[in-house]
This record gives sequence, C-alpha cells and structure tokens, in this order.
Amino acid sequence: MRVAFLTTEYPTERYFAGGLASYVQRVAKALIGAGAETEVFTLSHLQERIWDGPVLVHRTKRGTRSRRILDRLPLFGRRSGYTEVIVPAWNLAAAVYKRHREAPFAVAQASNYRACGFVAALRNTIPVVTRISSYEPLWRTMYKKPLTKQQLDLENAEIQQVKWSAATYAPSFLLAEALKANEGLSVRVIEPPFYLDPPPPGLPETAADLAPESYAMFFGSLGYLKGCDRLVTVLPALLERNPEMRFVFVGPARRTESGLPFDQHIRHMLKGYIDNRVRIISEQKQQDLFQLVQNARLVVLPSRADNLPNACMESMALGRVVIGARGASFEQLIEDGVNGLLVSQEDDPELAACIERVWCMATPHRDAIGSRASETVQRLRPENAIRPLIDLFEEIGCRERMGNRHGLLQRLSELRTQQSSVR
Repeated sequence: MRVAFLTTEYPTERYFAGGLASYVQRVAKALIGAGAETEVFTLSHLQERIWDGPVLVHRTKRGTRSRRILDRLPLFGRRSGYTEVIVPAWNLAAAVYKRHREAPFAVAQASNYRACGFVAALRNTIPVVTRISSYEPLWRTMYKKPLTKQQLDLENAEIQQVKWSAATYAPSFLLAEALKANEGLSVRVIEPPFYLDPPPPGLPETAADLAPESYAMFFGSLGYLKGCDRLVTVLPALLERNPEMRFVFVGPARRTESGLPFDQHIRHMLKGYIDNRVRIISEQKQQDLFQLVQNARLVVLPSRADNLPNACMESMALGRVVIGARGASFEQLIEDGVNGLLVSQEDDPELAACIERVWCMATPHRDAIGSRASETVQRLRPENAIRPLIDLFEEIGCRERMGNRHGLLQRLSELRTQQSSVR
C-alpha cells in the first residue's frame, strides 16, 4: 500500500518542528516500519525531492502560476476570498498527482489545518483521509481572534475538506466530540503512533547557562489558547516565594487582542524577571527542544483546548512531570497524581499551588511520577498504535475500488451552493 501525506509543515523545513510536523514524520516512518510505502508532500521554500531517513519528501514551493489560474475561476477568484487558502493546497495537490502518475498512491492523508487537502479532496482522484489537527472556530475563540472574512473563508474551507474526504479521524475525543456537536460530523478517534529517541545529555547553546532541573518550562505556541496568559499571571508570586526558581518559555508567539506579539506581552508583564529569572526562546530544532525538556524540573501546559498534544507526549516520554488543564484532552494521557497532574481551567490559584507543589516535591517522588509518565506513552509505540490507521486506509481503498465516490462536478456544485448560502 502506497500512502501520500499532504502537510503544511515537516521537520526538514525551516522553523517547522511543531506538533503537526512531528506527527507526520512519526506516522510516515511507522507506516514504513509496518510494510507500507509512504511519501510526504510539504510546503517549502524549495522545489526538490529529499530523503528524511526512509521517507521520500517532496518539497513544494508556493507557486504563483496556481494563483493566476485560481484568480480567473468563478468559484476561487479574487472576489471569493478563497485564494489565500487554496493556493498552497493547489500546489500540494499538483505535486501529489504528478507523482501519482509515476507511482500510484492507494490513499492520501491530509491535515485539515489550513485546508491543505482541500484541492486533493475536491478532485478526488486519490481518496483523501483527513486528520483533524485543529478546529478553527474553537481555536479562534480561545485565541481571542476576530472573525474576519479571511478567517471565515479558512474555516469554511477546512470544514468543506472534511466533508469531501473519504474518511476523517482525530487523535483526541475532545475534537471528535466538538466536530460532532458543532458540525454534525462523525469523526472516529485514532491515537497517534508515538516514539521519541532521547536527545544527548546537556543543554543547547540557547540555554547553556542553565543548570539541569533549575527551571520549569512551557513549550508550544505562546498565546491564549495554550494558557500562557495564566502563566504570566501566576509567575510573579511564584518567583518571589521561590527565589531559586527559573521559568523558560519556548515557541512561536501568537498575538494578543491588541495585536501585540505574545512574547512582547510576556516581557512587559514580567519585566522585572526577564532574562535573569524568565527566559523566552523562539522555535528550536527538535533535538535542542528535547534537551530543554529533558533537563526541566517540570513542564506546565495549561491549555484551554488541545488535541492530544505532542508537547505532553514528548514531555512524558522524557520522564518529566506534566501539569495539564482539565477539559483540554490531557485526561486521555494523564491520571491526576499518578503519572502527571491536572488543574482546573481558569483557577489560577490552583495552578500556582500545583506548580509550587511539584517544584518543591522530593526528587524521588517527582522521579516516580515521571517514570510512570514514560510508561504511559508506551501504549502509543508504533507497533501498538499503527494498526488502526492501516485498517482505516485499507477500508477506504476497498470502498474506493467498489466505486463509492462523488465526482468533481458534484463537488463543485456543492461548493457553489455553500458559497451562495454564506452570502
């Protein structure tokens, strides 16, 4: 079975070592380990083919020719508002179909993130399975983003891709239930295959002056969705009560409601502690990030909503104690007090007390929790977790061979109807 992955990001690319990139890399390699052939098509600043270990990666540039073509089409032209969303999806689909003519694929998997599989699902030459990486209406609310026309176009495109897909799945029950409740969509849950090779000892150059276990940390997108504003609120008192505590933020910055980059917001709110007690580090290469995690005393992830986050799995695999927020999918991995800790949403005193408790916890107790955390993610090892995804791909391939598919003209008609209803 040959499988194509369409993705906006992959670890071979500049600045792309986030959750989606890591997931695609792991699942592609896991499928190869199970006997499938996988190739990855990712957006890039280059146009070439390279190898990432056993995975053939097709780097795909954001071409201008597709924009010129789309601008002339009535459904996708300048006035439709879809062009910014669809151009990358067009480029990825074109690259996949070119390769498909050389060596056919049985199925293509695309993230719904930024509708990168929209054109492939619309054309439907290869059956598309969409993995729900995020749900924009929920994410937008949590990030406190306005519903602009551009944002609405993005949300519509992501949902339309899901509706056109041969199958859809999510890693977390949280997102599956959100899609069912708000969109009436049936989404199965398939947990991701996960493994992590421990990084070398020591700390990266960006934090060479830190001592092991001398800091707590957060990593991920800096913004409201991930609960960074809660950390900004509780840290001053925590740092005052615990003069030996340091805190490290790692990740790209979102924007505040006023449009200020969130790293600047952190610097402003914690200006008395920046650099000497609080460190803000931008995106890191995977190995450097994992070195930071491996040497942290604890990891705090107070997300308001999440999708079985890689940050949690990576931290647990490295034996760190994770503090997560209830109702954000962490319950799928963490049993409170056993292999991690859970705190209530928006209860900042509880969050502060939990951070302080773990910070002051005796080392053997903390190590025992971290050890159980590491054991928990063993259930996600590729040999344990890849079979449900293979079964899904085989089911879709069988269904497509029986001719159960909608044509391009029917899908264009559906899109025209949807645009008319939005107007």
